[in-house]
Amino acid sequence: MAGVGISRGGGGTGFSSGDIFLCFSAAPLTPPQAPKYEQRPEPGSTYSVEAVNNETLDVIFRAAADATEEAILNALFAAEELEGYTGRKRRSLPVQRVKEILIDAGRIPGSRGN
Repeated sequence: MAGVGISRGGGGTGFSSGDIFLCFSAAPLTPPQAPKYEQRPEPGSTYSVEAVNNETLDVIFRAAADATEEAILNALFAAEELEGYTGRKRRSLPVQRVKEILIDAGRIPGSRGN
């Protein structure tokens, strides 16, 4: 869900973007089985799986995306000024100015000077 948090901040993804997605399953381990084309299923051969409901997963996914988005914003606003070897300077975003821009654009409630 980090990708969702990154996209909220305006980032994108692509072949060379460097994104890493980690997926996992909490399903129970089953012994290795031959591919379907090499075996005939037994009639009525099923198994049960206990799973978390979708609503609970939605909350977990949203929390992961929110945490990623927050981490990106914190990095942008709390960054320390630095100067590269070629003389290029990078500074953190000015919190008050960004807030004024967002208020003027109607993206957040409030009035200038708060």
